[in-house]
Amino acid sequence: MTVSLKEEEEGDKEETGNLTRERPDTRSESGKSPSEEPEAEKPKSARPHQCSHCGNSFPCLVDLKRHKSIHTGEKLYHCSQCGKSFSTSQSLQLHQRVHTGAKPYHCSDCGMKFALSGNLKRHQLAHTGKKSYRCDQCGKSFTTFNSLINHQRIHTGEKPYHCSICGKSFNQPSNLKSHQRRHSGQKLHHCSDCGMNFTTSGELKNHQRNTQVRTLQLL
Repeated sequence: MTVSLKEEEEGDKEETGNLTRERPDTRSESGKSPSEEPEAEKPKSARPHQCSHCGNSFPCLVDLKRHKSIHTGEKLYHCSQCGKSFSTSQSLQLHQRVHTGAKPYHCSDCGMKFALSGNLKRHQLAHTGKKSYRCDQCGKSFTTFNSLINHQRIHTGEKPYHCSICGKSFNQPSNLKSHQRRHSGQKLHHCSDCGMNFTTSGELKNHQRNTQVRTLQLL
C-alpha cells in the first residue's frame, strides 16, 4: 500500500496533537507553590525602642528610659559629693568639675581656664572689647544680655532668688549659691599657698590680699 507524503505529514500532526504536555513544576523545595510560601520576615530595626514624646529611637530599653527623664523632669543621676541630681549623665559630669576643679577649656589669649565651654565663650568677649548691651538707666554696657539683666536688678531692687533655709533673697543666682554654702558648710575655694578653704571666691581673694600685705610688711 502506497502512502503519500501528504498523508504521512497529516498523521504526524494528529499524533503530535494527541500528546499531553506536562506543566513545569514551580513548587519550591518545601513542596509548596510560591503563593503558599510564607512571606519573608522583615529585618528587625536596630533601634526598636521609640520615645512617645519626641519620636527618637534607641537600641536598648534602658537608653529609652534615661532619655525619657528629659521629658518627665526625673533626675536619675546624683552627685556623690553634694547630693545634687541631674537628668542626664553629661550634666552630672559637667557639675562634678566644680568638685574636682577640672577646667579643660583654655583661653588662647590669656591662658585662663574654664570648666564649661560656655564660660570660655563669654570670657573671650572681654578680649574683643565688644559690649553690645547697654543699660538705659546708667549707661553701663555689657558683653552679654544676661549680664545686662543681672545688672538692672541693682536699679530695680528685684531679688528673685530666695534661700529655702533662712528666706534671705538675692538679686543674683551666684550670690544665692554662695550664701547656701554657709548653711551646708561647703568650702569649694582653696588657697594654693596655705591650703585653707573658703566658702566664696570673694573670701579667698580677701585672704590672699591680706596674706600678700602681711608678707610685704615683713620685708
